[in-house]
Amino acid sequence: MSIKSDRVDFEKLLNGVDPPQTTVPADTSYGTSTAAPVAPVVDNATGAECMEVKMFDFDYDATRKRLRKRARKTIQGIVDHIVPPELVNDDYIQDKMEQDIETLLGLYMQVELNNVMQRSITENVSRGNSAPRNYEVFTQITGSIKDINKQIIDTEQRLRKTYIDLKYEVRERNGDSGARLESLPSSQIVPQIGDDGSKTVTVTSSKDLIANAKSLYLKKIKEAEVVDGNA
Repeated sequence: MSIKSDRVDFEKLLNGVDPPQTTVPADTSYGTSTAAPVAPVVDNATGAECMEVKMFDFDYDATRKRLRKRARKTIQGIVDHIVPPELVNDDYIQDKMEQDIETLLGLYMQVELNNVMQRSITENVSRGNSAPRNYEVFTQITGSIKDINKQIIDTEQRLRKTYIDLKYEVRERNGDSGARLESLPSSQIVPQIGDDGSKTVTVTSSKDLIANAKSLYLKKIKEAEVVDGNA
């Protein structure tokens, strides 16, 4: 058969016309030369029939929307607990809140997608596909979910500390003279009472703080003993 003839048959096949049946020499190893007709193989399967069967539906956009609400609720709860109402609407804090919402959203989505993959593997195994690789991947995904959940907890704890610092930064920027002193760790603020009864605040080291607290404690014990002795 010539190349030209092959081309004509190929064009007919593309146009939906079955090419004429061809013959090939039969096996002559037994001394026969009878030619056997060979019918062309035509794949009539439609595209829909070739598509994989979906085991479940997953709406990516709807999931992100739902998890964004969850992340916003979490961040809003942290801010409401730490930041005074008069500072919540500050642009600096609002920008930081939006960044933190996106951070939590990303972590929440990772957990959600890993859960979806776990489900797909479980359903695949339940249908009889018990390949060892499925169990290996399932174990890996379980470890990933555990690590991400721990990261979410650590992130939320870090955010609480961040908003404590932001509260004092905004106050100081707005001209609150007491913000700097209030923002110092409590272990560095030592209340003292002078001989004349006046109260002062001295910033010192943690060692001096312990010594001062011990001195005040012993002083209160002695005063209590004097009161009991005079009773």
